[in-house]
Amino acid sequence: MKGRLKERLNISKRDENVYWLALITRREWITAGIKGSLYSAGIVYLFYHSWLLLFPGSIVGIIFYLKQWQQRSVMRKQQQFKEQFKEAMRSISGALKVGYSLENAIGEAQKELQMLYKKEPYILEEFSYMQRQLNLHISAEQSFYELARRTHLEEIRQFSDVLMIGKRSGGNLIEIVRESIRQMAEKADTEKEIEALLAAKRMEFQIMTVVPLGMITYLCMGFPDFVEVLYETVAGRIVMTVCLIFYVGAYRMGRSMVDIEV
Repeated sequence: MKGRLKERLNISKRDENVYWLALITRREWITAGIKGSLYSAGIVYLFYHSWLLLFPGSIVGIIFYLKQWQQRSVMRKQQQFKEQFKEAMRSISGALKVGYSLENAIGEAQKELQMLYKKEPYILEEFSYMQRQLNLHISAEQSFYELARRTHLEEIRQFSDVLMIGKRSGGNLIEIVRESIRQMAEKADTEKEIEALLAAKRMEFQIMTVVPLGMITYLCMGFPDFVEVLYETVAGRIVMTVCLIFYVGAYRMGRSMVDIEV
């Protein structure tokens, strides 16, 4: 865990997505690669019926699949981190109410996160690192600022800015944290409403993605002589290549319409 966090600390300055890509485990990459190879091999063979094109076509398909999968994985891990950060903020708010300083409240939040999650979450890694910063006499607001800089998440950046202003002006930390939690909860509710509206559209998209492949499979199995010209002649292979290009283009367009980031 410490090694992965160190890696993310070193690369977070270059690219915001690289930070989140470092969270993807080797097992997840291997699983995605296997799925991508199976999907790609099936589609290539369905469109060409050629074992010679299976390997090069699958390589291209895997690259395309992993690129799409990578984007969705980053979005999913960002959403998980936001939820974990919101729980941490609730813990900090409760500690502040009973009289803890902000620095000690961070330590209490770290302990509650350890009890709350069975597996070590991303936020626990960051709070452990923040605790080490506090032990080196780095201020809490500076620690949150660096967390916002590493993760590039708008919610954490806004909280960091408000916290720095509040500390300098002697503001009420309990109210600052409470207001930040309220804003994060409102945004989370909005995201859930949008997800509910998009759920049906995503299902329709998945069905429409399978329908063309199902139609080709049905024709190949039910009327092999009818479609033989598409696989045995140069003109037929050109037609199937054009169809594959349109299919991939329609898939990308549909995916961009249903994958909306709030």
